[in-house]
Amino acid sequence: WPDLHFTVADLAASPVGGPFDHAFANPPYHAPGGTPSPSADREAAKRADPASLSTWVKALSRPLRHRGTLTLILPPWALESCLTAMREAKTPAECVFPLWPRQGEPARRMLVQGRKQGNAPLRLASGLVLHQEGGTFRPEAEAILRHAAALTLGET
Repeated sequence: WPDLHFTVADLAASPVGGPFDHAFANPPYHAPGGTPSPSADREAAKRADPASLSTWVKALSRPLRHRGTLTLILPPWALESCLTAMREAKTPAECVFPLWPRQGEPARRMLVQGRKQGNAPLRLASGLVLHQEGGTFRPEAEAILRHAAALTLGET
């Protein structure tokens, strides 16, 4: 992919360049406390003040092109604060895409996608069930995770 570029930066400290067509993040969403990871890097990647989600959304939205997209993966309990942060950053959410571990179980994660300067109504997509009986990935999930199949939010 000749036009695919990755930027590693401290989002809160400085601008990350741009303009970008899309930004994707798995921000830390575990509250401080609990049993710490023996790896300092893993601990920093997993835990943050719940208010930091707003910082992530603002920092990732800022360098997006007009109508560029932002996608976050989060647990369902973070949806309300995510929607608020995206509205405040002028990148309102357009789609929530649940990820279910197995058929009939509650979603543990969701993809939330917004568009800079967007005005489309929020829609709840059909989502994706990840595992089949026995714990192996379902073919649709396997195709995305292991074989780089495209996932278009709202169409799976």
